[in-house]
Amino acid sequence: MKSIKRKMFAYVKLCDNVYVVNNTTTTCEQSNSNLNLNHDNRNVYPPLYLGTDSSMAETFINISNKIQTNNNSQHSNKYPKALKNASGIILKFIFMTIFISIVQIYTWTTWPLYFIVQQPWKAKRLNDRIRIKIFKGSNDSKMSPIYERNDPEILDYPFFSYKSVTQIFQSLTDHLDRDRNCLGYRQVLSEESILNDKGQERRMDGRKLKRYYLSDYKWITYGQAQTTTRNIAKGLMANGITEGDRIMIFAETRIEWMLSFLAIPQTGAIVVTAFSNLGTRGLLYSLEQTEVDTVIVSFECIQILQAVLANSSKHKVKRIIFMDGFKKPDFEFPSNIEIFSLNGIERLGEQCIKEMRDKPLYSGSLDRSLIIMYTSGTNGDPKAALITENQLFVSMKAMYCRVRSLVHETDKQIYVAYLPSAHILELTLELLFFLGGVRLGYASPFTLTDSAPGLGLGQKSDMKLLQPTIMTTVPLVLERILKEINEKLKARTPVSQQVFRFLANYKSEWTRHGYKCNIVTKLICPKVREQFGNKLMFMICGGAPLNTRTQATIKSALDVIFIQGYGCTETTSSPICMDFETLDYGNCGSILANAYFRLQDWDEGGYSVRDRPNPRGELLIGGEIVTMGYFKNPHLTKEVYYTDENRIRWYRTGDIAEMFPNGFVKIIDRRKDLIKLQNGEYISLGKVEAALKMCPLIENAFVYGDIYATELVALISPNQKAFEELSRQMDKNNMTIEEKCNDKQIESTFLEAIVDVSKQSSLTKIEIPKRIKIVPDVWSPDNDILTASMKLKRQNVMKKYNQELTKLCNERKIISDNQDKNHNC
Repeated sequence: MKSIKRKMFAYVKLCDNVYVVNNTTTTCEQSNSNLNLNHDNRNVYPPLYLGTDSSMAETFINISNKIQTNNNSQHSNKYPKALKNASGIILKFIFMTIFISIVQIYTWTTWPLYFIVQQPWKAKRLNDRIRIKIFKGSNDSKMSPIYERNDPEILDYPFFSYKSVTQIFQSLTDHLDRDRNCLGYRQVLSEESILNDKGQERRMDGRKLKRYYLSDYKWITYGQAQTTTRNIAKGLMANGITEGDRIMIFAETRIEWMLSFLAIPQTGAIVVTAFSNLGTRGLLYSLEQTEVDTVIVSFECIQILQAVLANSSKHKVKRIIFMDGFKKPDFEFPSNIEIFSLNGIERLGEQCIKEMRDKPLYSGSLDRSLIIMYTSGTNGDPKAALITENQLFVSMKAMYCRVRSLVHETDKQIYVAYLPSAHILELTLELLFFLGGVRLGYASPFTLTDSAPGLGLGQKSDMKLLQPTIMTTVPLVLERILKEINEKLKARTPVSQQVFRFLANYKSEWTRHGYKCNIVTKLICPKVREQFGNKLMFMICGGAPLNTRTQATIKSALDVIFIQGYGCTETTSSPICMDFETLDYGNCGSILANAYFRLQDWDEGGYSVRDRPNPRGELLIGGEIVTMGYFKNPHLTKEVYYTDENRIRWYRTGDIAEMFPNGFVKIIDRRKDLIKLQNGEYISLGKVEAALKMCPLIENAFVYGDIYATELVALISPNQKAFEELSRQMDKNNMTIEEKCNDKQIESTFLEAIVDVSKQSSLTKIEIPKRIKIVPDVWSPDNDILTASMKLKRQNVMKKYNQELTKLCNERKIISDNQDKNHNC
């Protein structure tokens, strides 16, 4: 078998799932053209090579081992099945070898033509151009200079001439056609609960899972939107709302959320946002801290609000306004709380205007507080950032410079709004596109695509009906999309998954060098794009770190311009963002207009602004875009905010960044996620967890290690669908969920999958968890394991699973001790 291996093709793994085919030797040197994250490669065109997926790359080398294992089997009845499996692997290998050879021949013979016609050096030149300049040097050796954008700021849209955001809200039809459609929604006609095997209501992402039957999209115009928001504002004022009051919006993303948000500032009140899946503890904390007296709530959230108010004696709520739905109201609140419908408030405002007993609307000012927005709260209670009108205005200006061309093509563009409007990125983009004339269609994650869990039988998904061109997303959604694509490919033909991965990798590598792969696009994109309405052109991603492989595969499969940004609530959305010309993967783009950034040494982690080839350090964001601080939390405000001698306000992000010569910023670590093992190795827990979640078997992962540890362990929350399928394949369907989680054979399969996906994500040996514990729980905001934005609450995980983690660490120590004894022997 060794001689056969030497004579056959050998696949040598390169970075990020890419392979070189070599037919002369069993070893090859690593190519310089791998899918790397460096930006100092200035080649106009790449060396010619082809890529394939890891399973095919190692297939032939493993065939002989599998056959040898089968021959040594003590159970003769298993031999035919094992031989059949080995034969299948050989046939796959032969098919992929022929397929790759054909593509390679085509690539070599047509490359000169592609080079002349497509002129890839032009795209590379745009990608590599320098986007930043030094605003001010640094006298501190531990601080980099202050950098700003070097592009001219072009603000050629009418609403930038207004003096406040509130004035813009009041003047929509002054620069937008009042008969133009602007906000679209689907009306719920009926719903039914979805039950699990035990007859209990299923939950997903902290929310009861229901099956919805919906209307087609209905639209309101800018004229109707302006009239509605004015009437709501007048109705609120007629009910006693005055300047400085605080009104909470507690609802999922929907048209009423936006209309309420547009109305509240016109009364002079402050908007308090709350995620719809915040949970009782988080909602109670935010209600009591902000002392809101009015809550605008949806039917889906009203039961949580009811439970919180019933168990709180400190809240100040005296007015509840519910968003009307297809069901009749059925709830009870204390008698001292007034109950209104949002439609009723609107009608009251309309009546006040007709009877000329309405109060004048508030005109707004840039320096007044506009929003109290809660962050995710991964380390305890959520923090509330205080955002002024000016900060939101500056954030929209900065984002406008990046998406300006879309605003000037409003007839062609439709934006799908489905992420939480209580999140700063989603809110900023919704406002920017709405005020810029782009149509917004509201959707739900539960009815977004054909495979969405809440879509009623025979119903069309939101994406297929809306056919959006612009979509904002987060890494969690992209990971689920990628897993779903892989599941569908597995069900088609034995080689579908390998062919798709090969072509996606092939396309992502060539497009990174400025080429277009039209043939590959026609082969792999139509079926995937169909699920998103067939017209998607732009995808904007933020909210959490994004795996480079996920980014490359999604961009290739959907054939979109992929824009990744970096920011947080404290910096009023994304002050760092890619532009349309970016070809590289793994970075967040460069600084936007009206903002600054610099790096600061982090000695403990070994990062310095003097590092070569690129400076590294903690990322600091400065400028008017930085919020005023945390509401009622001066101690924490002082800890992470400061103003320098240039009167620039700065926020310490806690993220470790690397800056490239052209101004691109790449997030490489996070201070609070970085741990030091006993052997002195620094490990980024977030990086490892992101890699593990790429595994189809894993829904979520918690990686753990401490100063006394020499290796990592992990808690695994399995993907329920994949877990059930694995149990069926292993004839363990009759086991309880707890028995499956404790089964050593299943655990071993998970460990093998973790090692595979870790290698594909280029994790080092020390970064791969050595022991795992599969837990039966579904992690969600309901059990306080995840935040409302679906991020891990590390302290809560350690508290809940203390026994499991202790056992994992002790088992690891016993194994290490035994290994030491054997070594000494």
